[in-house]
Amino acid sequence: MYLKIIFLAVLQGITEFLPVSSSGQLAIFGKLLNIQDSETLLITVILHAGTLLAIIIYYFNILLSLCLKKNRKIIFLILIGTIPAVIFGLFLKKSGIADKMFSNLFVPGIGLLITGTLLRFGMNKKADGTKEIDQLTFKESFLIGIFQAVAIFPGISRSGSTIIGSLKQKLNRNAAATFCFLLAIPAIGGASFLELLSAFKDKSIAPSDTYGALVIGFIISAVVGYFSLKILLNSLKKGSLNAYAYYCYATGIVVLIWQCFNLIN
Repeated sequence: MYLKIIFLAVLQGITEFLPVSSSGQLAIFGKLLNIQDSETLLITVILHAGTLLAIIIYYFNILLSLCLKKNRKIIFLILIGTIPAVIFGLFLKKSGIADKMFSNLFVPGIGLLITGTLLRFGMNKKADGTKEIDQLTFKESFLIGIFQAVAIFPGISRSGSTIIGSLKQKLNRNAAATFCFLLAIPAIGGASFLELLSAFKDKSIAPSDTYGALVIGFIISAVVGYFSLKILLNSLKKGSLNAYAYYCYATGIVVLIWQCFNLIN
């Protein structure tokens, strides 16, 4: 179990920020490693918490600056941008659709193809705007939040979708990335908290002998995530996310073929 969680922690740390969908990759490799769905859910929550810590550390100074009165608008922009994910996430959870999404690999397979298309055609010279975050309107923030909400589906990259959505609202690339990860803090934090509450309620917490592995996984996902975040920001500066798009296309096609063979057999 230790080796599985360490592997998934490295995978989560890399894919949470690189636009290839961490939830999709965890669902796929969870099947390959034969990890039960209940275990996959708890592991996903813990590892997401690790990458959340990476965001907080990387953007710590910016988060501190939000305490200043002049930056109060940005806080409201973040809250408004979080609303679509909250509404959509609660709907999927209450309807039972969320659990089914992670048990059927057709969902991340199709999601990865959608992510590849977003990255391939959404990232171009025309997409690079000039706005800073505090120049966004509340309507524009809500629209960016819709891009983040769609990424609840496994296979659709949250970072990729939200950055493309931010660029469509004419944010410059640095501001788009920053706003993307500021939005991630309440989104990932809130989702992780709700999943932990659900796990406690259903008494589906992992056995005590796996706690050590989960702690190690948390630390690894945080450290790897920090450096993956830096890699993504460098990719944005270079102006192309095509390499990630082609990876998503290739992985999505392989997963869909794999699932089709499973149905036939």
